[in-house]
Amino acid sequence: MGKFMGMAAAMGAALALAGCGGTPGDKEMREAMMNQMIALGGKQAADGFKKEVDSIKVISCAKSEPSGFKCDWTGLMGAGSGRIVKGDSGWMLIGNGG
Repeated sequence: MGKFMGMAAAMGAALALAGCGGTPGDKEMREAMMNQMIALGGKQAADGFKKEVDSIKVISCAKSEPSGFKCDWTGLMGAGSGRIVKGDSGWMLIGNGG
């Protein structure tokens, strides 16, 4: 359960990051979570959480300083919040809880 919670926290952080193009939605949040999970445990490990990641629904996102977005979401793993940003390789969760 410890690894699961760590990945969930990392996913939350990735979802809060953002770049140009408006407020992130479900798709961007899911991308950020998967990118963070891949960075932490590799693609095979991240693929094991696909069902949970696919269930993520953004509740709200607001611009965050100095960059990105602070987002709140819910899904099969429960509710969470974090900061996501858009980089060269896509959306990333960079801070859990904002």
